[in-house]
Amino acid sequence: VNITGSSTVTIGAITTSGGTATAGNAGRDAGAISVSGAGVTLAGISASGSAGVTTGDRAGGSGAAVHITSTNGITQTGAFTASGGNGVNNGAGGNAGSITVSNSGAGNISVGALTASTGNAAGTGLGGTVGSISVSNTFAGGNVTTAALTTTGGTKGAGGNISVSAAGAGVLSTGGAAIATTGGAGSTSAGANAGNITLSGGTVTLGVSTLTATGGAGNGANFAGGSGGT
Repeated sequence: VNITGSSTVTIGAITTSGGTATAGNAGRDAGAISVSGAGVTLAGISASGSAGVTTGDRAGGSGAAVHITSTNGITQTGAFTASGGNGVNNGAGGNAGSITVSNSGAGNISVGALTASTGNAAGTGLGGTVGSISVSNTFAGGNVTTAALTTTGGTKGAGGNISVSAAGAGVLSTGGAAIATTGGAGSTSAGANAGNITLSGGTVTLGVSTLTATGGAGNGANFAGGSGGT
């Protein structure tokens, strides 16, 4: 889905998630989403992969890339999700997607919950590729307000990086919501690493927000836990 406007763009929910796979097939991948305008207001976005379906070792589908770009502010009224689907039997976890929200020129950014996590690997299947979340307002003095931000890894999957910034004297506020990039637990394997969390602004207001960037637990004899992020 690609939506471009020369002035204000106002749209409802967008869904490009993979459909339910038929028996004996891997999960379906999501489609990419790009929205840009001189002011963007939008509801929820769903761009996640679906789960693999038995029989056999079937991987989860991949989440997609989501890009929201504006030159005059961004207002999100629903949740964005771009996560991988779960594998089955010995199937790999689905790759996480990515979410990028960027504004320049004028205006503020206000986003709801953003999630880009890997799907769970099953059995001996591999963990999915990490995703990421980036929210950036380069308009000097423009504010950024977020809700929960999540890039945690599913089983065997690493946590993805989270970066949020407000330029100049801009205020970054997380509204007391949780920010998490924890690595997934192992399955007869080492735990996965966490991602990193970077928050910057003229003023950063966390309130009661919790920031979690811990490695996943190892599973089985002599398997180490994953590394924490910064």
